[in-house]
Amino acid sequence: MTLLLMGALKRRGFDVRPFKVGPDFIDPSHHRMICGHSSHNLDSFMMSEEQIRSSFMKYTSGDSIAVIEGVMGLYDGMDGKDEKGSTAHISKILKAPVILVIDGSSLSRSAGAIVLGYRAFDSGVNLRGVILNRVGSRRHEEMLRDAIEEIVPVVGVIPKKSDLIVSERHLGLKMGHEVEYDHEMLADLGSEYIDIESIIKIAGECEELEGSVIRRESVYKGCKIGVARDRAFCFYYPENMEIMRELGAEVVEFSPMEGSLPDVDGVYLGGGYPELYAEELEQNEGIREEIKRRVEEGMPLYAECGGMMYTLRKVNGYEMLGVFDAEAELTERLQAVGYVVAESLSDTVVSRKGEVLRGHEFHYSVVHPGDVRFAYRMIRGKGIKNRLDGMVYKNVLASYTHIHAGGEPSPFEEFVRCCYEQ
Repeated sequence: MTLLLMGALKRRGFDVRPFKVGPDFIDPSHHRMICGHSSHNLDSFMMSEEQIRSSFMKYTSGDSIAVIEGVMGLYDGMDGKDEKGSTAHISKILKAPVILVIDGSSLSRSAGAIVLGYRAFDSGVNLRGVILNRVGSRRHEEMLRDAIEEIVPVVGVIPKKSDLIVSERHLGLKMGHEVEYDHEMLADLGSEYIDIESIIKIAGECEELEGSVIRRESVYKGCKIGVARDRAFCFYYPENMEIMRELGAEVVEFSPMEGSLPDVDGVYLGGGYPELYAEELEQNEGIREEIKRRVEEGMPLYAECGGMMYTLRKVNGYEMLGVFDAEAELTERLQAVGYVVAESLSDTVVSRKGEVLRGHEFHYSVVHPGDVRFAYRMIRGKGIKNRLDGMVYKNVLASYTHIHAGGEPSPFEEFVRCCYEQ
């Protein structure tokens, strides 16, 4: 749905700037493939209202049009009472109009009751239109329109089409770079099924947003940070890269699957799918030995989720870096998903003792640790074991917790400082 809208707007000549509500990595990768711009996450649990406004203003301009894809249901957030983390909360912070998408496949007149409930639930949400999804026929569309249009205008009708479905796996949809998109087809379908003129008109009536862009001084020029990026490691918030560059560091990408370690002062291993490519990671023995040698020499290394798994002795029986006395295995059951709050029990390459960090975790894997030391006590969330997370060894920290620099800049400021001083 979002990609159809983005494609149609881009065809009209708009500079489309994509955003995603919540902590998701996968949907933004698809946005980037269509828009040609990085998609930035807006999350009212991990970010303050000031940080959300700053991020939105930083990555948009008067010549662009922003498309913010929501998460789950419009009002779904932290729990049944708190709006934090919800699409509705982001819309209120940004004074952004909302287009509600409804699955109309099993509805007719009841659709009107649903829309009326959404509109009345929070008067602070500016609900401006409805897109009907999975509509079975022209007669079905007429019934839905009759039920809804006196409440909120219908600005799109999407028929049931199996060829509009993106394939999935255990962590959700496949990544954007793994899908062959027909950009012309997306633009054709978006223009056919969505009332683009109404969408443009609604967007043009947005209230002016007040706030300022948060900027940082380049104090660590000359520092080089290696970032693992390939099919195994592809979960990164663009803000995490951007803050390191803003601080003066050069981000040097490399592939643990196929490449060698570049000449860098530190390494950042993001999340992804090391469990799917464990055999290839094991086979690149040269880079594993080089990273392990540099770690023993004191090189800072920060690893999140899939990156953390790579620092272990084994993943699904395949040899990894062996920095930590632990093994990981992929399970068929979701092991943890949700927001986390972690207290740092000691100084690390991303935090000082006593600091509290916010982030999220999402994984199907389990880690079986041996003799390891943990740096995080989980105030909220599961972590690796017994509500502990963040294994530490020398200048290495490896955790299930993902951190978003747009909301928690200090861990990346600290990491770049540690790399610079090595």
